[in-house]
Parts: sequence; structure tokens; C-alpha cells
Amino acid sequence: MTVQMRELKEAILKRDQEIQQLRQKLNQMHSNKDATEEKGIPPDSSEDRSVKPESESVDVEVEVEDVSAPSTIERVDVIKFVFVDKPPTISPVEEKLRLAIDAILDENLDFWLRFSTAYHQVQKFKSEVQDLQDETSKLKEKKKLEGNASTQIKSEARPIYKHFREIQTELTVWLDQSATLKDELKSRSASLCSIQEDITRALKEGVEEEEIQFNSHQAAKLQGEVLNMKQENNKVREELQTGLDHISILQLDIEKTLKQLNEDFGITSDQPQLQHTMSKSRVPLRAFIFGGKPKKQKSIFSFMHPNRKFQVVRPGFALTN
Repeated sequence: MTVQMRELKEAILKRDQEIQQLRQKLNQMHSNKDATEEKGIPPDSSEDRSVKPESESVDVEVEVEDVSAPSTIERVDVIKFVFVDKPPTISPVEEKLRLAIDAILDENLDFWLRFSTAYHQVQKFKSEVQDLQDETSKLKEKKKLEGNASTQIKSEARPIYKHFREIQTELTVWLDQSATLKDELKSRSASLCSIQEDITRALKEGVEEEEIQFNSHQAAKLQGEVLNMKQENNKVREELQTGLDHISILQLDIEKTLKQLNEDFGITSDQPQLQHTMSKSRVPLRAFIFGGKPKKQKSIFSFMHPNRKFQVVRPGFALTN
């Protein structure tokens, strides 16, 4: 606002100088006319003399009319001169700051896609784990009724165990991807703070300079955009932390359930070669020989970084009926 007032004052001062010059010109013309009349020379003594003063008189009358215009009209003309007639220009300082903001905005689409995918996966994992825990509870009840873990009950427990291990692997991948998102949020926050400092510094330097290239109106507009982006960044960080807390709880629940399955149905002790295969080989034998795709649908997290490949361990495929 201070900068705008200064521009208005400069424009009004320039207008006042022009008006003063016109008044001096008018007074000079009146003085010349009076001197001519005193010497006895009529104003219309010749055709050339009559035409020229008449033309000048018309011009003077027009100028005088502008001089005698109300002050309100003059202010409107000045404002129009400053804000309407003046072509809009972007200073190098504003252009540089705008490029920095646009660079962050360009990354928003890819970031939001990956964050949205990761966030919605949390509910999917919770539902799958809850369903498997319900199936585990049913098997425990069935074992309790029969008195021991029969071969049929063990065969029913193996797919549940296998599915738990698959989810456990996907949770590990999810945590890795979320750590990357968290680092990006920190980097974005630091960049936004740096832009805010640059805006403040540019505004201060602009006020100190004789010619203002970056005013308070431009600074306020850019500061508002950066502030909105920071608030959005903080909200995403909170949502991501909530997802991390849920995934950590799911990991603990899965580890606890897998331990109970081993104790209640003896899946691990029933197949000792399974542990050897799980620790020695990271590629399932079936996938290595036939190159077939796993029956379970590929996790959507593999699309979060198209250029990055993850070697996911799925030891549960060795558990066959």
C-alpha cells in the first residue's frame, strides 16, 4: 500500500508540474496580447494574425478547461494513467520467485498420485488382516472341538499363513515407499521456507532501492500462495504419519498371529525344509522354472515408482497343499 501511494504521489506531482507550465504559458500569452493592444495594433489587422491567435485561443481554452477541472476528476485521470494505461510488466525478481513456486507445483501431480495410492492401501491392508484373523479364530475353534490339529485343519491353516506372509512383505515395501514420501515432504517444506525468505528479502531490497521493481502487492500475493502450499504440506505429513502408525500396528499383529499359527498348528515344524528354502532363496522355485505370475494380484505399490524395481520375497509360495 505504501508503494502504491508513492506511485500516486509521483504521478500527481508530474501532473501538477504540467498544469503549472500551462498556466505560465497562458499568462505569457495574455501579457503579449495586452502589450499588442497598448501599441495600437488591432488583433485582426491581418488575416495571418487573426488566424493564428484564434487557433492558439482554442488550444488555450481547451487547456484551461483541463486546469479548471475538479480535483476528483484529476485523481481519476491519474489513477487511470497509473493502473490502466500503464502496461503490466513482471519484474525479474517476481519472475524468479514465480519460477521457484511453479517448480514445486509441477511436482504436485506425481507426488499426490503416490501419496493417495499409499494412503488408500492402509485401509486395504487393515481389511485383509482382519479377514485373515477371523479365519484363524475359526480354525482355533475347530481345533478346540476336535481336540487336536488334524491334517485337514493344518491344510486349511497353510493358505492363511501364506497370505499373512505376503501381506507382511507388502507392508515392508509400503514402509520403504512412505519413508521416501516423508523425505520429499521435508524437502518441499524446506524449499517453501526458502522461497518465503527470498520474498521478504526481495521486498526489503525493493523498498531501499530508488526504483521499485518488487512492491508489497506482488509480495503479498506470492506469500499467500506459499502459505497455502505449506499448510497443505503439513496436512499431508500428518496423514502420512497416521498411516505409518496403522501399518506399524498391523505388523505387530501379523507377527503375533504367525507365531500363534506355528504354535497351534505346527506349520513350521511340520515342514522343516520350508525354513531352509525361505532363508536360502529369494526367488520361488515355481516362478524360476515356469516364469509364471503369482496368483495374488500385484501390489499397486509397484506403480508408485515406475523406474524403481523391488525384488519382493514371497516365501509363502513354498507352502503347497
